[in-house]
Amino acid sequence: MMTSEQHWSVLACPLCGNSGKFIPVKVSDRDDHIAQYGALYQGKSKSEWKICGTCGFVHQNPRPTIEALNRFYLQAQYREQVPVPEVASYAAFAHWYYDEKVDYSIALTGLREGTVFDVGCGYGATLLVFKDKGWNCLGVEADGRCRDFARDVLGLSGVTQGVLNCDSEPEGSVDLVFSNHAFEHFADLDQVMQGITRILKPSGYVMTAVPTYFENRSRLSKAWMNS
Repeated sequence: MMTSEQHWSVLACPLCGNSGKFIPVKVSDRDDHIAQYGALYQGKSKSEWKICGTCGFVHQNPRPTIEALNRFYLQAQYREQVPVPEVASYAAFAHWYYDEKVDYSIALTGLREGTVFDVGCGYGATLLVFKDKGWNCLGVEADGRCRDFARDVLGLSGVTQGVLNCDSEPEGSVDLVFSNHAFEHFADLDQVMQGITRILKPSGYVMTAVPTYFENRSRLSKAWMNS
């Protein structure tokens, strides 16, 4: 069994590669989440966040290694305390929460139909909305429980379990890559971007939603920064 020290690492900036100056982010709020993550954060009361002194990218540093983070998500530990949703209420939630984002993506790209690939698709809410609008839906999700719900309950047969990387399929076949609040969870951004480049058509689009530290200073966002 790995110790907490063995699955943690100090990083260069994941965005620009700077390994020099970092500015500590001081978050005084209590940590509402870290205790739920078991051995991944064993012995730690709060996570540590830094602002890159070169490009300004806000990221957790030090943090669990790529291998430890991927294992955490692939073993369904992130959602292990969350019950599998009930299908009728989940479908209603999907349209309530994602209709506007999907419509915005369609309007911005000018694509009325095609193949969409959701990276970190969870239980499949976004893909369900795209499916109802006539799109061919593919996706990848690390958590096997989520994958099973998307495939077996929602009928999203194009969802697979795994982590997007440079070998992902289908190659050069996707019109739109969509990702909603998943990028901040990815252990290896370089591999994810290589995977997106591989599956996307040359004329394809990428739409992502991520937290923006400098625009969002709410108490809720600060609490999540300690997770």
